[in-house]
Amino acid sequence: MDYKKIFKETYHNGDIDSLENAISLMKENGASQIDCVKVLKNELNLTLSEADGIVLNAKAWSQEKESVEKFRDHFFRLAIDLSKGEDSVS
Repeated sequence: MDYKKIFKETYHNGDIDSLENAISLMKENGASQIDCVKVLKNELNLTLSEADGIVLNAKAWSQEKESVEKFRDHFFRLAIDLSKGEDSVS
């Protein structure tokens, strides 16, 4: 699926409602959060962090937000523990 095309056909420069709609349509057509982030990053010339923040907080992804944040928190704690050389990781 060409998510970039969906985005271009839906998003109207600077309009937050059309941005929400574009993200929603991409998701409805099978885009993952990562796919949406890539499109926003490339099409709006955003940083990875900026695009990720927009997608994570988009209405279309609101049901997944809590689980994504928990996963990321656990992942980063694990990475910190491993970088410290801790043998026991919870």
